[in-house]
Amino acid sequence: MAEVDAGVLVGVDRNDKGEVIWHRRDDGVEVAIDAQNKLFLSLRAADGSYVMERFPTGDNARWEGQGIVMWNEEARLNPAVLRLLDSWSADDWRRRTGYVNVGAATRIQLRRRVDKKVPQELEHWDYAKQYGFSWLWKPNWGKGPDLRATVSALDNPVAADLLKNLPKK
Repeated sequence: MAEVDAGVLVGVDRNDKGEVIWHRRDDGVEVAIDAQNKLFLSLRAADGSYVMERFPTGDNARWEGQGIVMWNEEARLNPAVLRLLDSWSADDWRRRTGYVNVGAATRIQLRRRVDKKVPQELEHWDYAKQYGFSWLWKPNWGKGPDLRATVSALDNPVAADLLKNLPKK
């Protein structure tokens, strides 16, 4: 799901390329895409007033039928973090939210009521207590921290590849 408020866009199907096609949860959600493919979401209350108007999500998007295909702004996503997320299996994504904190140690937020399998995973609300939690916050990996120390601690087969591709200090 993509949120400005809990679950305003829902990914229910995929196109021929395997990309998720996102749809509005109801008529209270408005989607706008500008000429540079920037995605904006608005949310209306039951009385028609705006709860949030033209919120810049930080994502890019394009229309596909009645839905949209979204992707990250390249400058926001560090290539090493993208490779880390891309290395996750379908089971990892079922278990994990996609929220990752890369600082002194890498921490990965689990979905609620999911047991951790590796030390880097944190229970859903433990992660939220430690690192904060907001549907409106997105990490800015493009300007982010030095990933060398945190990636080396990952119990993940892609870690060695990530380390050799990180810039030298």
